[in-house]
Amino acid sequence: MTRIFSGVKPTGHLTLGNYLGAVRQWVAAEQKPDEALFCVVDLHALTVEHDPARVRRLSRQAATLLLAAGLTAEKCTLFVQSHVDEHARLAYLLECTASDGELRRMAQYKEKAAKAQAVGEGYGCRCSPIPC
Repeated sequence: MTRIFSGVKPTGHLTLGNYLGAVRQWVAAEQKPDEALFCVVDLHALTVEHDPARVRRLSRQAATLLLAAGLTAEKCTLFVQSHVDEHARLAYLLECTASDGELRRMAQYKEKAAKAQAVGEGYGCRCSPIPC
């Protein structure tokens, strides 16, 4: 079984670069695999300073633009990350089990953690010393 999964973070407006670099390939790829899943990763947008209303608006806009670009409900699954409760549940379980040493093996985590006084700043929520 062939499966494809990819997502777009709604931290800004989608551009021609997004279309040429990813979205166009997603539309072509949805024709080939047995299962194609595409996601607006709005929970990932919460790891930086954000305006909740703007994230909601950009999430809706990103989903709409992906459909306008040619993704179809008959051939793929398109969803918004925060609308799937299991994402938050999994994040909680990972937070409870992953140590800082394990997380620092990831380049993106290490980079963001170096810029913050507490690891939660700039990477996860601001309520915890470790990422949410």
